[in-house]
Amino acid sequence: MNTKLDQLIARYLEIEEQYLKLSAEVDSLKAAIKTEMREQGIKKNSTFEVTTYTKNTIKTSLFELSKIVIKNGVDSEIVLDKTLQQRLGSSLIEKLIVTVDSQEVTTIKRNWK
Repeated sequence: MNTKLDQLIARYLEIEEQYLKLSAEVDSLKAAIKTEMREQGIKKNSTFEVTTYTKNTIKTSLFELSKIVIKNGVDSEIVLDKTLQQRLGSSLIEKLIVTVDSQEVTTIKRNWK
């Protein structure tokens, strides 16, 4: 019973531990290289380039946002993330006109014995 799936699983199991060790070491080395380059003031070398950017998040209360939207006649679709959905609760969400976009996501995870 040596199917293609069995062969793939066997190869995966054969290299998984090495991969996990190497992946952790690569992450650790990249962090150390980034730290060292920053400390030495090196922005770029033949192998790596350190880039720095500012990530801005704009936050406001839902009440303030709704006031300005209504006052200015802005009508735009927004995405209710999981946190906002939980805060609103299903009873309030049911009162909204909504469009639900669904995507089927298939994942695979390792079963540890």
